[in-house]
Amino acid sequence: MQQDLLRYNKKMKYHLQSKKRGVGLVEIVIASSIISLVLVVIVNVYGLVERHALSNIKVLKGTELVEEGVEVMRFLRDSGWTANIASLQIGSTYRLCCEEGVPWSIGVSAPLIENKYDRTITLANVYRDSNFNVVSTGGTLDAGSRKVAVSVFWSEGSGTTTRTAEAYLFNTFNN
Repeated sequence: MQQDLLRYNKKMKYHLQSKKRGVGLVEIVIASSIISLVLVVIVNVYGLVERHALSNIKVLKGTELVEEGVEVMRFLRDSGWTANIASLQIGSTYRLCCEEGVPWSIGVSAPLIENKYDRTITLANVYRDSNFNVVSTGGTLDAGSRKVAVSVFWSEGSGTTTRTAEAYLFNTFNN
């Protein structure tokens, strides 16, 4: 009987050890699945952050180009109102040109900036009321003022993104 009991104990011990090995294998499979899932999530989040970062770079560049356009129009005003601003047709679309060794100029066409960004300039008349305040309707035409709108366009995905700024230019130096 004692031998039977020893055999039974050995069988049970072997049976318990084989179950423990099976549980260990299941734990490894579950841990591997969790680690794989975490890695997939990290890679996807990184891709999303990278796409947004690149998109933000384009937006910042577009905003810089708009601000540069407004500053160039102020420079052209300072360089000669009659030659550079007053001679432009109201409502027409212009583009800024800058070639190496040549100062800024305004034309009807210009190459894309960095083969991506298109910058346009549009001028509008300015009207003033009897208190010399700018008004949107009515008033008297102020020949020494222009409203300038600078817009930058670029393709992004299946659409076009635009940044625009408006400013008033005044014939400050009577030139």
